[in-house]
Amino acid sequence: MKEFIQTDELNKADKEYLESIPSQNPFGLISMVLGGASFTFGPIYGFLPVISLVFCVVMYRKFDKEKEDNPWTFYIGFIL
Repeated sequence: MKEFIQTDELNKADKEYLESIPSQNPFGLISMVLGGASFTFGPIYGFLPVISLVFCVVMYRKFDKEKEDNPWTFYIGFIL
């Protein structure tokens, strides 16, 4: 077996490649979780769907399509 030497430094090409990969928007994940909570507990607590819908709309407008991918978390949050 070969042993790999791990270095803490990344070369310039590696850094550029890592920066070019689209990242996940954390607000989309929060929107999806809020949508699920609204679906589950919305009939009991009526304020949850309103908060979820407002949060989804506001955060979707801040979604950057060039830096981030997968807007489906927002769509699922809207649907729920």
